[in-house]
Amino acid sequence: MKKIKITLIMTLLLVFVIPFGSVFASTNKDVFDSPYIESNTLDRNIYDNDESTHYRVGNGSTYNARVTFKKPLAITGFASVISSYDNFSLLLEFSDGTSYNMGKGSNNKIFDSPYLDVVSIDITLTSFNTSSIKDYSEIREMEILYEGTPPADTTPPLNIENFNYDASETTINFSYDLPKDEDLSHINVYVNGEVYKVTGNNYTLKGLESNNEYEVTFKSVDITGNESDGVTVTARTKEPPPPDKDGDGIPDSEDKYPDDPTNTPPPPKEVVDLKVNATDERVDLTWKKPKEHFEKAKVYRKALGSKETAFNLNPFAPMKVHAATDYKPLFETNGTEFSDLSVEPEKEYSYKVTSVYEGQESPGVTIQTATPPPPMIDMSEIELPFGIGALIESGNGLIALVGGFILLALSFVLVPKVIKLIRESVGKGKGSNKEDKLQQKLMKQQQEKEARQPRITEARAREIKPPRESRGLRIPRETNKPIRESVRAPRMTREPRQGRG
Repeated sequence: MKKIKITLIMTLLLVFVIPFGSVFASTNKDVFDSPYIESNTLDRNIYDNDESTHYRVGNGSTYNARVTFKKPLAITGFASVISSYDNFSLLLEFSDGTSYNMGKGSNNKIFDSPYLDVVSIDITLTSFNTSSIKDYSEIREMEILYEGTPPADTTPPLNIENFNYDASETTINFSYDLPKDEDLSHINVYVNGEVYKVTGNNYTLKGLESNNEYEVTFKSVDITGNESDGVTVTARTKEPPPPDKDGDGIPDSEDKYPDDPTNTPPPPKEVVDLKVNATDERVDLTWKKPKEHFEKAKVYRKALGSKETAFNLNPFAPMKVHAATDYKPLFETNGTEFSDLSVEPEKEYSYKVTSVYEGQESPGVTIQTATPPPPMIDMSEIELPFGIGALIESGNGLIALVGGFILLALSFVLVPKVIKLIRESVGKGKGSNKEDKLQQKLMKQQQEKEARQPRITEARAREIKPPRESRGLRIPRETNKPIRESVRAPRMTREPRQGRG
């Protein structure tokens, strides 16, 4: 029984191997070694030209694979090493959409005439070996043959599309869309006389110099070696970033604090060499600015105290002292000096000068001073701008200048009164003269009358009795008394007051 099994195995090997070797010796070419495969789902052990490797299909299982070509081929035959051919078949598909099934039991064959325009082949293997020898089928090797070289292809593929690039200081990354040509093989990239083969839709140039231009050409290549005219682009790498020692993203040339990544400003530096000079009217401050971390200075003042004594005849009366409790701002400057003109004599002051930098203010430097009392005036050294003669001359000139105005003013006040007095004097003089003349006239008439009448004695006068007169006419008695005439002087009347002339 063992002898029969060994004989059967040897027979199968002779049947499998001898035809396979004769077929492989032909001038036809294996499609798996050509550049025309577009896709292939066969296991690699089936077409690796090594019969010691294989692909095993268990009983009751089916193995399917498909091979497609980039261009239609003329298939002239096939060769295979398979443990059983009763369950093996090939289905040829053509470019016009038709197909041909070689059927089961296909063996190594060289076709009488090639099958033209084949674009794909479907391979099927179903294992149903139930013999006592093995319970599986194996595919050890396979070749699909095509006739010579297809007609020459001189049509180049299309160029790449939608080209873009992104550059850094030392790299340039290119991206693009591949052409739709079925026979596209790869992309040739030409840079500085060098050619780089690329199969994907992007490519990165590395190790470049910063801020430099590069001319790059991309050409599409098909399986027959046809090359497109290409797309050329000029790309420039970026300039190197400026130095940034602390790595905060701010160049050192723009970074105020190149050694501090947190960019925290340092505290301001104090002013130095603060000096003060005080008089009774002003206090002058001077200082020196620090060499760094300084923007401006602020000047503050605080009154330390001032002495004052309430009015008291007691020379030993207590004195009061007033002092401020805090500094008050006076001035801001980026200079080195300040003059305080608001001080008072005999007072003590404290000044503070602080530094400001980046919004920060230093504690400050202080200095104290006291204003002296105002100086006494030395009259011996005073010189008048004029002498006594000049003073008298100036007084006379002043009188001459204002005398007329004074007289004019007095005239308005005194003239009406003078006029009044004159009028009153004139009025009194006229009345007196009239009264005297009237009195003289009456006396003269009286004398003339007495001279015409005889003188009668008192006794005679008693003897002579005048006749009784009627009541209508009454004659006065004669007496020895002289007749006195009563003359009433005219009454003086005041003349009406006239207005002031």
